[in-house]
Amino acid sequence: MNPRSGKDEFTAICVLYATDLLLHLIVHGAYEHHFDNGPLLFSDIAYLLENETTDWPLFWQLVRNTIAVVVACWCWRWWKDISESK
Repeated sequence: MNPRSGKDEFTAICVLYATDLLLHLIVHGAYEHHFDNGPLLFSDIAYLLENETTDWPLFWQLVRNTIAVVVACWCWRWWKDISESK
């Protein structure tokens, strides 16, 4: 199990800790839904920030790591598209 995940005290379902969940909500809203899910994304983030503790240094570290992965994937896809068109 991820050291930053745990079990919900009421349902015993595995859940992400707030910092990881915050990043997930942002990435999912941006890359999966292209911000086309209305204000729901913002209300989910607001609720999380108001009710949970966020480890901000860890969050920004995860953001940097996530951005690096996303950029690497874009570069690979771009290169693949160019190489296949030759």
